[in-house]
Amino acid sequence: GYDSDIADAVIWASGGSVSGVPTNANPAEAINLSLGGSGACGSAMQSAINGAVGRGTTLVIAAGNSNANVSGFSPANCANVVAVGSVTSTGARSSFSNYGAGVDIAGPGSAILSTLNTGTAGPGTESYASYSGTSMATPHVAGVVALIQSVASPALTPAQVEALLKSSARAFPSPPSQPIGSGIVNAKAAVDAAGGGGGNVAPVANFSSSASGLTVSFTDTSTDSDGSIASRSWNFGDGTTSTATNPSKTYAAAGTYNVSLTVTDDDGATNTKTSPVTVSTGGGGSVLGNGVPVTNISGAVSSQQFWTLAVPAGASNLKFTIAGGSGDADMYVRFGSAPTTATYDCRPYLNGNNETCNIATAQAGTYHVMLRGYSAYSGVTLTGSYSTGGGGAQTYSNGTDVAIGDNTTVSSPITVSGRSGNAPASTPVAVNIVHTYRGDLKVDLVAPDGSVYVLHNRTGGSADNINSTYNVNLSSEALNGTWNLRVNDNAGGDVGYINSWSITF
Repeated sequence: GYDSDIADAVIWASGGSVSGVPTNANPAEAINLSLGGSGACGSAMQSAINGAVGRGTTLVIAAGNSNANVSGFSPANCANVVAVGSVTSTGARSSFSNYGAGVDIAGPGSAILSTLNTGTAGPGTESYASYSGTSMATPHVAGVVALIQSVASPALTPAQVEALLKSSARAFPSPPSQPIGSGIVNAKAAVDAAGGGGGNVAPVANFSSSASGLTVSFTDTSTDSDGSIASRSWNFGDGTTSTATNPSKTYAAAGTYNVSLTVTDDDGATNTKTSPVTVSTGGGGSVLGNGVPVTNISGAVSSQQFWTLAVPAGASNLKFTIAGGSGDADMYVRFGSAPTTATYDCRPYLNGNNETCNIATAQAGTYHVMLRGYSAYSGVTLTGSYSTGGGGAQTYSNGTDVAIGDNTTVSSPITVSGRSGNAPASTPVAVNIVHTYRGDLKVDLVAPDGSVYVLHNRTGGSADNINSTYNVNLSSEALNGTWNLRVNDNAGGDVGYINSWSITF
């Protein structure tokens, strides 16, 4: 469907008025949106969300499954929502989960066992299947919101619900590889804090920081609504710790570190805040954090502004982007020293403010970014990001549902960038399609150059659904580009949808 359909659904479900539809007599107190796509939050969607929040509805939205900063994915990047990241059964960030300061809380989203039913117009065969994605994590949080409101008297506002979710969250077992909120949703603690258990209200961990070169001064700004903070435990992301209230830390090397603060109140309840902190050896302009957007940048015609990003050894998928706003800013990127209008490693030089520099092979050290006003500009967002993890295989996924109608052909894309070389001879392609009578379907993997690899060709007869992993020889295909899962329905009477798919190389 269209974004406007989703916006209307949010309005109607929350008790608002939608033309041509009777008003919902039982407005939802929690709306789960396990959906999304790349791009900024649209004005119609933001307006629908604001209206729903004003009517007392909490919007819980999947952060997305692109292993990227949530700031680039809507509607999770809209204001006044609870954006949900995913963790594994061990509490680690799921490899696919989007991340960043815009993620509010995490929930279980890897290998979640779900009930299935093959019926489309009535009950069919019942079964189970294991799914992964922030779409699995988000309902856990939405369910807890419903539990909170069931015991709260009077009902809490959406802002109060979000604060309670964060303050009652369980601490991550260790700082996640990228920030994904204040912790892992904790149903019992949240219900207790809302009035269902009459117990202690957990503290809310928070801190600010100020960097000068390699030294960072931290200030604890945590609060406890029904008591006091009894102790603090800092993890500076480099293996060192502290229990001081407002510690100072000098790092050995420039880079971005995920710092966590765990606070314990006077009744023993805990809460953790994790946030990236970037340090540099000085000079070269403002410092970028990995995946942390710098927003609302403005400049006059011919003005020049500079930033740096420290990139560790072994990093991959290095990318710099500018987006949004008005006017025309041009981006210049250079390794080792500041770029000029004549000397640079990358300069897209496009009209407007949507430019990307993909660095195929990242070097360890400092990258410098310059924004120059081709004309006056404002409201621009700059982001520098990279992946770490030793250069091993990465999984790219698309969890956005794509409807499969009778006798139609549909596609679901995955775009890969910042990689070098070709795909391996045995590339796993995981496909999850919900469709009655899978013998109707032909499923192809279409490479960026248009080459077609048949995964499934009208086999399986009347059996339902495809949930398989295919190992495909893609050694002749370059990694970078847009890959498509193409599904062709060849008969009438049975429909379904692409639920998700992924490719790993």
